[in-house]
Amino acid sequence: MLQILPALLCTPLVASPVLDGNQRVGAAALFGGEVKVAPGVPDALLDMGPPVKIVDLARQMVRLAGLRPEQDVEIRFTGLRPGEKLFEELFHGREPPEPTIYPGLLMATPRTADPAIVGRALDEIAAACRGGQAKLALSQLARLVPEFDHNSAAGSRAEA
Repeated sequence: MLQILPALLCTPLVASPVLDGNQRVGAAALFGGEVKVAPGVPDALLDMGPPVKIVDLARQMVRLAGLRPEQDVEIRFTGLRPGEKLFEELFHGREPPEPTIYPGLLMATPRTADPAIVGRALDEIAAACRGGQAKLALSQLARLVPEFDHNSAAGSRAEA
């Protein structure tokens, strides 16, 4: 007798971009020789459309196997593991993707910074750390990286 094991998913809330068949064929054609990404060229990413809930994908896979989700195949949720995310940000909000001449291929537009300014800021942060000035170091880091979101409880422990 065939034993059917449960499908294990971390949570029903996880969503992920998924390539459909046509997108996979297109990606193979693009990266099979037409598109070359060289040093200094922004990162390329396939536009995979809206994210798909992994639980919906699991149910669809069970149905494609000729079985019934939740009846023939249990879908069990195990919980998120430490560091696991509900979704992946493919681009940073301040680094929007730019379309290319290739449909479905996007290029990242990374922010740039003057290395001298970054170096001076890092020196200031290091000096504040050496001087035991955690609040000053964190505020300088927040100016350098606007998205920096410090856990204030950890900051309080660092100053103690």
